[in-house]
Amino acid sequence: PVSTAADHPDPQDYDVVWEHSTSILKMRLDGAWHEIARDYDANWTSVTPNWAGSFTVGVGENAGTQYLRYVQYGSTVAGVAGFERGDASSQSGNLVLDLVASGLPPVKAPGDTAGASHMAGGRAWDSSANRFWSVTASVSPSTGRIQNFGTAGDPVWSATTPFTWATGDTLRIFFNYEADL
Repeated sequence: PVSTAADHPDPQDYDVVWEHSTSILKMRLDGAWHEIARDYDANWTSVTPNWAGSFTVGVGENAGTQYLRYVQYGSTVAGVAGFERGDASSQSGNLVLDLVASGLPPVKAPGDTAGASHMAGGRAWDSSANRFWSVTASVSPSTGRIQNFGTAGDPVWSATTPFTWATGDTLRIFFNYEADL
């Protein structure tokens, strides 16, 4: 066990260390440390989501909440994000979550297909109607954003689509994408 792999004295090929700072098991091969295992529960990173002006959590009592957590394994990024509207929350335009501006790695295009994107999904809760809405969205490599939130047959989600967002309404999403390293 070491704090970081760099703390290992005189490392040789095939040495193995447990790196406390990252919860990663590493092996020395060809003069470099390589990940061979990790504690998958210990590596989530929380950041403040950047809703690209489409949603704002207000200030004060019952302002609302928001979150964005992600984990990265090599070039694979998986995450969860969402919000609950409070009295001081506001929304305008189409719903958009800017991953890169939130501090996540840039999004790589999937395959060689021009204009292709990764997918996100989740659900929204309309508290006044006591109803859930399923949602899909695209993770765009060209913008680094989760955008085009929608439900089958509905236009892109906005402040009034698929319902008029109000206090107590929530959005919970998951996403996966390949990072452009």
